[in-house]
Amino acid sequence: MDWVLVLMLLAASLFFSAFFSGAETGLYCVDRVRVHVGAQERRRRAMRLASVLDDEQGALASALVGTNVANYVATASVAYLFAELLGLGAVDSEVYTVVLVTPLLLVLGEVVPKSLFQRHPDRLMMLSSGLLALANRLLRIIGVVWLLKGVAAVVHRAVGLTPARDRETVPRRRIAALLREALAGAPLADDHSELVERVFQLSETPLHRVMVPRNRITSIPAHAGRREVFRAARRTRHARLPVYETNPRHIIGIVRVDELLRSEDWSTVKDCLHPPLTLSPHETVASATARMQAEQRKIAIVTDRSGQMLGLVTLQDLVEEVVGEFAENV
Repeated sequence: MDWVLVLMLLAASLFFSAFFSGAETGLYCVDRVRVHVGAQERRRRAMRLASVLDDEQGALASALVGTNVANYVATASVAYLFAELLGLGAVDSEVYTVVLVTPLLLVLGEVVPKSLFQRHPDRLMMLSSGLLALANRLLRIIGVVWLLKGVAAVVHRAVGLTPARDRETVPRRRIAALLREALAGAPLADDHSELVERVFQLSETPLHRVMVPRNRITSIPAHAGRREVFRAARRTRHARLPVYETNPRHIIGIVRVDELLRSEDWSTVKDCLHPPLTLSPHETVASATARMQAEQRKIAIVTDRSGQMLGLVTLQDLVEEVVGEFAENV
């Protein structure tokens, strides 16, 4: 009878080894946006899984502990079978246990479940949500999760890693992919889909890829008078002009041509300067557009670390990066 119980224990330990190993992979691959939507719709499994994902570190600790405990029980069960049923000595039973259990756990406890959870993370994690939540709760009551999280926090601080809760939970690329998937079956026009696609692309596009480079910019010196300013305005047909001092890379402000036309109370453009909004070349188009709208700026100067001008962007150009072709098609 003992060997029947041991075999049952071995089967259970192999199952839990596979379950926790697969769940570990599922925690990284599961679609958090879809889980969140399911939880908002009051779906029971999605709500359970969302509660587990709220503490990703704790869930990962539970999966790792569960895997190791299951592997230990499986190894002990096989060693017992060799020693008691086959009458092998301690050394022989250990050797046979290693030979048998290592490939068994590698294939059934690691490769197969991880592959399955990687291919079908959403479905399998939803199905596993109840058991994973139960294991997580039990290990929290015992205190194992808190202990491992504390050790992990100490290691993170020691090596300068950013805690998982401080990082973006749902990356933009995943949201974009989900939107593409939704739009694929939605009755939207192609230009609408293209607009959504472009918005997400520009949320990662740096300014240096869309700015007007310095060698194509018409700027005027700070000592420029009426004739020089209006000549530049007629030539470029621009409503705003950058003003430099010493050299064209050192922009000190922006002048509005319409203000200069309405006012007689100035002799050089230095008397009518507006302070420039400066942006980093690595700032994204989406971020730059938001800043320019918030500060009510129509033009901004892209500068390097030393403050030297690299290029120029206008709010109109940035908006047209998103809606230009869309507006033409409407």
